[in-house]
Amino acid sequence: MEVFSIGIVAKMTGLTEFTLRAWERRYGVPLPNRSDTGRRVYALREIEKLKILKLLTESGHSIGEIAHLELPKLNALVKQSVENSATTQTVLKLVAATSECDLPRLSALLKSAQLENDTRTLLVEVISPTLAEIGRRVFDGELDVYHEHAASSVIRNLLSGILYSIEQLPDKNETKTIILATPEGEHHEFGVLISAILAALRGNKVLYLGPNMPAISFARAIKNANAAVAVVGCSAPQEALSTSRYKDFVNQLSAEVDNSVPFWFGGFRNEDIEKLSCLTKRDVVFMNRYQDLERALRELSK
Repeated sequence: MEVFSIGIVAKMTGLTEFTLRAWERRYGVPLPNRSDTGRRVYALREIEKLKILKLLTESGHSIGEIAHLELPKLNALVKQSVENSATTQTVLKLVAATSECDLPRLSALLKSAQLENDTRTLLVEVISPTLAEIGRRVFDGELDVYHEHAASSVIRNLLSGILYSIEQLPDKNETKTIILATPEGEHHEFGVLISAILAALRGNKVLYLGPNMPAISFARAIKNANAAVAVVGCSAPQEALSTSRYKDFVNQLSAEVDNSVPFWFGGFRNEDIEKLSCLTKRDVVFMNRYQDLERALRELSK
């Protein structure tokens, strides 16, 4: 029987390792086996269930109410959600356009979705699930990497246009500047780009630096902008950004930036840095969902 490590399962499902462990502890799902060395390993059936649970929780179902259900009942809920959800239908159309590499149609569908939804719904319920589904299909071999890159170019242009069309307040003492980037070696930018838009929508001044940012340059930007918060996004796989390189980035960034500046970390690599000693004297928030970001933004505005 083929089994997979918790890190691979996190990539396959889009769930963080922290979430996988929390669900196992609280709800008894997933149910991993143990390797000879005592590490968690997961069978394909458990992985399929996790994918469905993630989809359903993103559709509004409580994990506590559905975790115990068997696959047939979960699949029935998915079918019902798809039939009842206009945004899910939009996601399926966007993925279909991507699979055909029909970029004009993809662009037109995105523009229609932008007109039909408020910006937050567009970001969280349309674009984010679309990116996740494209990523899943690439991982499963249903789509090629070129499909993902082509769709990313279209979606990136749309998101950049949205970000810079939001009227930002003039500099005032009460206006909080939030600066966002990904570490050097991390090229997946959509999480921080969407986060930048969500922050701007709440009236914050936003400085979005993009992906692959060296720590020393990020630190200089934080100081020059007098940033109230620095947001770091990291969802790069281990082969792209090793744990040691990620820790080095955070250590260097923390050494260069005053402890009065909070760090907010988002992405499934949070566990790699949660116990770093350089963060013990700093206000730190670890975020796994956009709702976590929005909660932190509300606290910041108080």
